[in-house]
Amino acid sequence: MKEKGVLRLLLKPLYKFAYIITLLFVLFIEYLPVRVAYFLAKMAGLLLYVCSWRRRRQIRANLKIVYPDGPPFAVGPFMRAVFAHACYTIVELFLARRLLRADTWQNYITGPGVDVMREDKGKAHGGVLVCSHLGNFALSGYVPGYLGYPMYIVIHHLIDSDFTNLFATTVSGAGANQKVQVKVKKEAYEACVEALAEGRYVTLVADQYGGSKSLLVNFFGHPSYTVAGPASLARRFQIPYFHVGAFVRTGFFRFVLYTERVPVVITDNKQADLENMATAINRVLEKYILLSPEQWLTWLHRRWRD
Repeated sequence: MKEKGVLRLLLKPLYKFAYIITLLFVLFIEYLPVRVAYFLAKMAGLLLYVCSWRRRRQIRANLKIVYPDGPPFAVGPFMRAVFAHACYTIVELFLARRLLRADTWQNYITGPGVDVMREDKGKAHGGVLVCSHLGNFALSGYVPGYLGYPMYIVIHHLIDSDFTNLFATTVSGAGANQKVQVKVKKEAYEACVEALAEGRYVTLVADQYGGSKSLLVNFFGHPSYTVAGPASLARRFQIPYFHVGAFVRTGFFRFVLYTERVPVVITDNKQADLENMATAINRVLEKYILLSPEQWLTWLHRRWRD
């Protein structure tokens, strides 16, 4: 323990220098003209595409699973678009610090999902919004809060408190109805339990590999380990339905929110309930992903594992 403390002390000046550089970069992107920021992101995506041969191979492997008869598009341009959209998501986080406010967010985010969430506000004591890594999923920390939902954002502790605080202020919207908690990863589920017990609204991203102890249910027609958190929380607190949503990018910092209600059905068979709910969530996520597949960042991830 003493060795770790000494190492942390020695690294502190390096962390501080790295934080200052990161903060300057964030401020630089935040105040760039929007089109310039997107152009730089696209160039960064092209560079990553050229350098990341392993990620390109992973995209091809995932495409064979989702499109067993071959994708209905050219693979090369599609892969370049995936890398570009990954970089767009990062840049948009910084632009959101400047552009998204309680009185401006509706200039940038529209769609039927906004109406669904506005209509459902106050109908349940707490709730769960489930997203995938599609479009800009980070906006799920803004919109419900601006609509009046009592949001609870759980952020994992990063390598240094300065980085953690910077990330916290980046993902939490100015003027939104939010409570931000910093937790280590193993405490994240307990933090969500605390949030729902307070009647708050949590957002969970549920499209990546959930680990061998998670729920084995179909995703794009293939058995895939899927996180149990959304289903487990909904069952525990008897939430009437999930909101399953997606923030699909339609232009330069323009998004359409899609939201679908997925009923929570509770029986005496807990395992069957969890699997049925996870399957229902996956079906909605699949539908959204196929709307704009190039915006799904999990192509870069090993989603299907034995």
